[in-house]
Amino acid sequence: MAKVGKRILPSGKPQWRVSYIDADGSRKRPCFSTWAMADAFRKKVEAELQAGTHRPDAQKMTVCGASDAFLSYCEERLKRNERMTRKTLTNYRGHVENYIKPKIGLRKLAHLPPSAVGDFRDAIRNDGLGVVTTRKVLATLSGILTHAKNKDWVGTNSAEGVKVLGPRDEGAKKTRPPSKEVLREILSRAEAEMRLKVMFAAFTGLRASEQWALKWRNLNLVSGVVFVEERVDAYGEEGARRQLRDNGKFRWPVRWFKPFGSIECRAGSEVLTTMCSQTPRAATSAMTIL
Repeated sequence: MAKVGKRILPSGKPQWRVSYIDADGSRKRPCFSTWAMADAFRKKVEAELQAGTHRPDAQKMTVCGASDAFLSYCEERLKRNERMTRKTLTNYRGHVENYIKPKIGLRKLAHLPPSAVGDFRDAIRNDGLGVVTTRKVLATLSGILTHAKNKDWVGTNSAEGVKVLGPRDEGAKKTRPPSKEVLREILSRAEAEMRLKVMFAAFTGLRASEQWALKWRNLNLVSGVVFVEERVDAYGEEGARRQLRDNGKFRWPVRWFKPFGSIECRAGSEVLTTMCSQTPRAATSAMTIL
């Protein structure tokens, strides 16, 4: 149980101190200038101790400090190759520096209830941030608070359950491919190399990152089978595929590509880079269609 006691400072002014023992068995004695503030803190501490969510460090740690610790943790995961990419880390840092720190960076974790997270959401929406980006920013904030919870800096993740409402007609928008007539028109007007790219992407359904990572050993030009093993991100870094589709095996009708002639690789490059409309920055050579 927490108790409120009064003491007189050397200056003669009164001060109220809340004395209690936390979950680790340590004695805590925070002081307040009024009895009302001390008694309100006492009630809050007793409720948190009973629920097992009291964390003394939440009174000291700010959102800014927790954000920096989270980014450092993500950098370590990137170095250890633990499901973290440079692009994801860059997005996290952008959310923190552009939205989280300017708005709520100075707040203590103990003073960040779900209502404060909701106010933060409304503030960035009123600033003109889109629904999708706002959801991503809140997801980053939730990751920060989850990391703080794992570090025992805070008892609960106040960002959980805070939703960003979209328009009434919002829903899963189905991507519709071009009709056969439109595709036929595109192929008739495209040059040979672009025609090959479009046909390969259309028949295999590979993502751009998967096409960037294709190597000669992944292609069987006789049976028309493409084996997808990895992907390349916007920074030219290779990594494992996000999810396995069709056991990583895709078929493409070789007969449609015979009119393009033989396929050779310039300068002995191993990486196949012209199967997509855009190449990563790290690519130095391209495939030639003869």
